[in-house]
Amino acid sequence: MTRDVPIVVSRVIDGDSFFCEDVDLGFDVHLAKQSFRLARINAWELKDAKGPEAKAFFEDCLARAGGSAELRKFRSKRDKYRRWLCEIWANDCCVNDLLLDAGLAVPAYGLEEEEC
Repeated sequence: MTRDVPIVVSRVIDGDSFFCEDVDLGFDVHLAKQSFRLARINAWELKDAKGPEAKAFFEDCLARAGGSAELRKFRSKRDKYRRWLCEIWANDCCVNDLLLDAGLAVPAYGLEEEEC
């Protein structure tokens, strides 16, 4: 089952991770101060030549969507850095896939979403 959760991204950390101050899951249930990691991809690190470009691309995708987006396919557990793995959608486009298509990320095996 796919869950669509509207979010407002507080800060893009790099090309494949971001932070939200508040995630409203509905029914008056909120997750405060959460870190997320884009599933299925590895974007270039900020120290790499394409790293700042990957981060700027991610920020631009969100800016064109007015800063709001949707999370899809949460993983029920966190990665080793305590981030939730997810897909993020802005303007009906999967940002994970857009980063891959732009050459700013590569497929990351082991970061797939589990079926809910």
